[in-house]
Amino acid sequence: MQVPREDEPSRTNGNARFSMDDITRSAIAQHLVKQWPNHQSKIERWTKGPVAQAMPDLRVIVLSPIGTGGPWVYVTSGANEVDVGATYGIEFFLLSRNYEPQHVELLSLVTYMHRDPRHHLDVGHTMNLGRPWENNSNCDRLLVSLPFCAGPSFEILHLPNGGHVRFLWIIPITPLEESFRHREGLEALESRLEKARVDVTNPKRPSIIEGELSAAAPTRTAN
Repeated sequence: MQVPREDEPSRTNGNARFSMDDITRSAIAQHLVKQWPNHQSKIERWTKGPVAQAMPDLRVIVLSPIGTGGPWVYVTSGANEVDVGATYGIEFFLLSRNYEPQHVELLSLVTYMHRDPRHHLDVGHTMNLGRPWENNSNCDRLLVSLPFCAGPSFEILHLPNGGHVRFLWIIPITPLEESFRHREGLEALESRLEKARVDVTNPKRPSIIEGELSAAAPTRTAN
């Protein structure tokens, strides 16, 4: 896979500095090459609404599988500039069966929420997307998870300047699954998903908690 490159001005806006240097962008791109060597890549940016205005330097790297059998991978590049009070910044990624421009918007919305100090996202947090993640899907909520699908070596990227970037997986889930997570805990939901061998890239998948009573739980909303 060829490393994507793009010349961008440095800017400052709102609660986070979206002025990521070329060294960090290159390190992220190389990290993705190592993880998904059989993918081609391109850089995209969501250009509509307040998200684009607040984060002019945020990009989403779209990785397309060469041939058949692999998922499309969407990865933020710039979300790590948000100060979460830790020794690392966070980037988010999403898997899909297809190319969907709305996934560039989805990850931009995730980062837009993440930049608000009241709503920093971390493992176990959920979001109400306000719409299906893909057309006609039962999944309109998002779960922030460890990158189990990519293996343990992918989660942390060590940067040349001594900093670190942490990659977290955005998983589409149903309202019942979100309620189950808040009622029973993250580990219980992840265990259910693993036991059921759920293909999270399938927009038509049924809820694994279908038919069970669900208690209302507070959610972080993306709209």
